[in-house]
Amino acid sequence: MPERTQLISQNEPPAAPDVAVRAGLRWMAERLRTVRPYGHVTPSTRDALARRYAYDQHGYNDDADQLYDQLLALMPHVPDDVAREDYAETLARAAGDDQ
Repeated sequence: MPERTQLISQNEPPAAPDVAVRAGLRWMAERLRTVRPYGHVTPSTRDALARRYAYDQHGYNDDADQLYDQLLALMPHVPDDVAREDYAETLARAAGDDQ
């Protein structure tokens, strides 16, 4: 049976992240708030946090890779010279938390 393709209107808001992705965003936000909150975030930090959470949850397999991709899709790119605690707030908002 052929696969059905779901067409999404460009005006339609993006779907809310699922529970696992929201939990990952919250974990990363908390980590940034509690470990060197005044230090800077880099693109490497963003990548490492997403990878660590995904692999901690699923080990090294396709599920972890999928979760990693979902996390990165919702994590904004890191602007220059942003503090960890400030980026943590951005991640909390991406998780749907009103802070």
